[in-house]
Amino acid sequence: MPERVQVSFVVPARNEAEHVGGCLDSIAAAMDGRWTYERIVVDHGSTDDTAAIAEARGALVLGHPGGTVAAVRNAGAGRARGEVLAFIDGDTVLRPGWGDGLESALREFALEPRTLAGAKPGIADPPSWIERLWFDPAKRTGANYLPGANLVAPRPFFRELGGFDARLETGEDYDVCRRARLAGGRVLHENGLAVEHRGWPRTLRQFVRREAWHGAGDFATLRDLLASRVALATVLFVLLHVAAVAAAPLFPPASLLALGGVAGLCLAMALAKYRRSPPAEIPQLAVLYYAYFVGRSIALFRALRLLPAAASSPRPRAVREPAVR
Repeated sequence: MPERVQVSFVVPARNEAEHVGGCLDSIAAAMDGRWTYERIVVDHGSTDDTAAIAEARGALVLGHPGGTVAAVRNAGAGRARGEVLAFIDGDTVLRPGWGDGLESALREFALEPRTLAGAKPGIADPPSWIERLWFDPAKRTGANYLPGANLVAPRPFFRELGGFDARLETGEDYDVCRRARLAGGRVLHENGLAVEHRGWPRTLRQFVRREAWHGAGDFATLRDLLASRVALATVLFVLLHVAAVAAAPLFPPASLLALGGVAGLCLAMALAKYRRSPPAEIPQLAVLYYAYFVGRSIALFRALRLLPAAASSPRPRAVREPAVR
């Protein structure tokens, strides 16, 4: 690689043998002849051929089996030589035109170096019903942060922010965007940075497991719970079920009323979050919100030690990782 590298791609991956080759190939296609670049795959304890596939495509592979995904990304950033850092997950593929989006982002960085840029990941073609209804970025509203699976940053600004907060099991992308704004920086949604995420859950079981993991950060402390509307809604979801079960043998109408509250909560969430969706899809989205709250309830029960921690849980929140260089 040349001494001067313009863009460093940091690719966290764990057991992504199915996807990491396509990810790295899409990076090469997007960057070919336009910028000097490097690809750094940070292997998060894979037991498959992820590392071998990445090395065969010329990527630098770093081993980082422990810690959170935030720590894994920071480890890659710490070895990067590029002026710009591009965080792309191992199950994500850059779509044609991503390079044009990067060019636009680089112009914005020249005007305001304290900027983060990115775009919400798209869905595979053909999508599963869950991907089509839940994860299509065209249908989701209200996102105020950039996903860690597709985030680009000038390296000096990323270092100023201290990188991702490696204590966080999930939500590290939301957190770094929040801190960027508090520091007077910009968070830029650049639609040209289009990617396809191939790791979305395609079954209800996968969907529930994903939300059980993603919900861990909302219940780490009482302060986190009170600051999260989703966490508070999850508590209401659980209490309504408890009320329904408790009232069933004593006063069945009250039990039905509580269950109606559960249905109303899921329907209200679907209408608020997916108001761009056709009306015929709202009942299906309400069903998905029920599965969503089941997963978040598992996260709550784990936080209360009523359920064992997931076997693949990242390192606990209290452990600090070294700051990014």
